[in-house]
Amino acid sequence: MDRLFQTLMLTFSFFSVLEAPKVLVYPQVTGYLGHNVTLPCTFQGNSSLTLGHWLLGSSEENGTSLGVLDPQHGLYIAQSVLTGRVKFTDNLMKGFSMTISDVRKSDEGRYTCLMTVYPDGSFKETSYLTVQVGPETMTILAPEIAEVSATTLLYCYVRSVPPAKLTWLFKGVETGVHEAAYVIDESSHSDSGDYTCIASNDVTGHTQSLTHTLTIEDRPSSPALSPGAAAGIAVAVTLVVVALVVVLYCGLTYHLNTTKGSLGADSRNGDQTYANVPGPTTRGIEAPPAPRRVSYTVPSCIRLVE
Repeated sequence: MDRLFQTLMLTFSFFSVLEAPKVLVYPQVTGYLGHNVTLPCTFQGNSSLTLGHWLLGSSEENGTSLGVLDPQHGLYIAQSVLTGRVKFTDNLMKGFSMTISDVRKSDEGRYTCLMTVYPDGSFKETSYLTVQVGPETMTILAPEIAEVSATTLLYCYVRSVPPAKLTWLFKGVETGVHEAAYVIDESSHSDSGDYTCIASNDVTGHTQSLTHTLTIEDRPSSPALSPGAAAGIAVAVTLVVVALVVVLYCGLTYHLNTTKGSLGADSRNGDQTYANVPGPTTRGIEAPPAPRRVSYTVPSCIRLVE
């Protein structure tokens, strides 16, 4: 009974394959910088292959043609960013695989294999190429001179896919720091020396290092004033003080004199008679009083200034 069931399942699978032709690719392909990588493509089905086509992109509408294989007309390699670095299988019976040599980081992306069969039509699948790189383009961002007691940061930047493992050395000895940032909380003279960042990529097998020299110095003291500058400042301060005293004295004197003059005028006006003012008119209207005259005394210090 079990053997019969297995036979039925195999027969069902066989007819399913005949009814469902499809293109077989690797959804994810990993390449290594500077090496060769192959993107395989085969067809599953009982139909006759009439055309194989590789595209850079996910469709014919927005993709770039890389190569076409027609059993009747042979292989055609299109002009593209891969020109001179790409090869294709020249026999559709063996599939239509593509090999890229001297892989670059810019080669990373989607590649589509399209198969046309008779009489079923066209089928396609897409592979995504990931390029492993690095470590490369290494830089240490840090000051060359830092002050005592200041917080100092050294940052190790490196390009790597997958991310590189980092190790910091100080004067050739491992520090135990494996992060991109190396922080010195309170810098001291003993922190002066060479700091080395080592980056390693286990996938590519590459390692790179870079060294930065840091010097810790005392905080700069404020520069002392020269005798001439000190004397000039003293003279300027003295003149400002004298000017303030003069202004205050004149202001106070002016205020007192003004107040005194106003009071004297008011007392005199109380006893003043108007000899030339006529008496009441026939209509009983009195003449207006004469205008008040107020005298002001200008302080002598202000007259001197004038």
